[in-house]
Amino acid sequence: MIQKILKNPLIPEIQHKQLYPIGNVNYVMEDSKEYQLYLEAFDDERSSWGRRIAIKRLSECRTEESLYYLNEIIIDRNGLVPDWLKKISREYYVDLCLEFL
Repeated sequence: MIQKILKNPLIPEIQHKQLYPIGNVNYVMEDSKEYQLYLEAFDDERSSWGRRIAIKRLSECRTEESLYYLNEIIIDRNGLVPDWLKKISREYYVDLCLEFL
């Protein structure tokens, strides 16, 4: 089944990506630059400026994954992100959304 998908000319973006088994999802996330920046934004040990720079660098990645992580920071289900950082994230999120439109 996977071979049929990879040979389908209508799906060119899948042809160059490596398909990972479900068990390696955490491994893939740990290698992600976007994920590392996302973690830096939550790190209380970092200075306010460092957390702000992490958000900025995350938005500069200009990927769908960075858009996802910015959205997660804004939603902040666990109440870990201060309001000032949510406000900054929201500005970058809107800017990135407009680029994807």
